[in-house]
Amino acid sequence: MEIDFYQQYKEYSNVDLLKIVRRPADYQLQAVDVATQILSQRQVTAEEIQFVDQYLQDIESSAKVKKEKVDALKYKITDFFEPISHPSENVSPSKWVNILLFVIAIQYVWSLFNTAKRLIRFLRCDYCRLDVLFFAELLTLLYVPVIFFLLLQNFQCLGGIGLQTEFLQL
Repeated sequence: MEIDFYQQYKEYSNVDLLKIVRRPADYQLQAVDVATQILSQRQVTAEEIQFVDQYLQDIESSAKVKKEKVDALKYKITDFFEPISHPSENVSPSKWVNILLFVIAIQYVWSLFNTAKRLIRFLRCDYCRLDVLFFAELLTLLYVPVIFFLLLQNFQCLGGIGLQTEFLQL
């Protein structure tokens, strides 16, 4: 099926046609040729050209910023899991403590989920028994944050400055 670009583009504004012409890689060759042909038949102002150039420059700069953010995040994640992914003889205690705190945080979220699920079942009376395991799960919700806090404070006192900012930024 052949697309009639001329019929499609003849109602486009000069700005829209300039966007097509300035980014030929994004369009079919015939579409770019037709847009060029239509623009050659029209009066194109300098303001329209300047507007399109600024628009395309904004797109490129926002893409560059996004790429930089993604690269920075990749670096942080790679650096965070470096002791696991690339073990070496030089042990970095701060990185291992960060990983330990991360695992403790995951365990806490999992315990919180399971405890909430069990509490909802109890309140609905689907499972109307309070047993020792439920109280153990409640106890987990209390001691895990305490352990997390103590590890964080103890490591900070031993010279692990920067641990909080590294861990909390992830």
